[in-house]
Amino acid sequence: MRPGVLLCLGAATALAVGPAAADEAAEQDERAVPRGRALSVGAGIGPAAMTVSGETAGRVVPSLVARIGLDPANRFQLIGELQPNQVKSPIVDESFRAANLMAGVSFGHATRLRLLLGAQYRSWSGTQRVEAHDSGPLVGLDLGHEIRLGDRLSLTPELAFRASLVELEGGVSSRFLGIQCVLSWRPGATRAASPPGQ
Repeated sequence: MRPGVLLCLGAATALAVGPAAADEAAEQDERAVPRGRALSVGAGIGPAAMTVSGETAGRVVPSLVARIGLDPANRFQLIGELQPNQVKSPIVDESFRAANLMAGVSFGHATRLRLLLGAQYRSWSGTQRVEAHDSGPLVGLDLGHEIRLGDRLSLTPELAFRASLVELEGGVSSRFLGIQCVLSWRPGATRAASPPGQ
């Protein structure tokens, strides 16, 4: 058989087998993650910053996180976070501590991208604070990979980003970019059924 014919046959075989192999790998990846509403707690650390009229001040702060899965695959979650250390204004003598409440939707299986939308609640201190408490809209993004520690237990290292609008006038905003590790427990974990022969 001519080399050109062999090359064409090889290419056709690769095109036919490639998508099927990719689909099978995705299905195996999905089955590798137990199903069940997860209860999760974790901690992180990273720089948090406050911007006022183009001036920015920041510091490294810890972050505590808790999550509740709203469906068996944990595509949808309710998330609470606490940043207990103060973030200071770059211009005046005021600073805040923050608590975040968000809803999240995830894409992927063991490796997941999570989009977040919610609100940030702030407690202010300092001689030039405008008010004791306020809140504002919050958006976020998480990217992590779930590591199984058992059928019901897993650990997920993540990269986390948060941004919140403090005050539209004056361009006052806050943001956080850090790393966090989240431990998840699935009390009623089950596995997706495997196809016959597996």
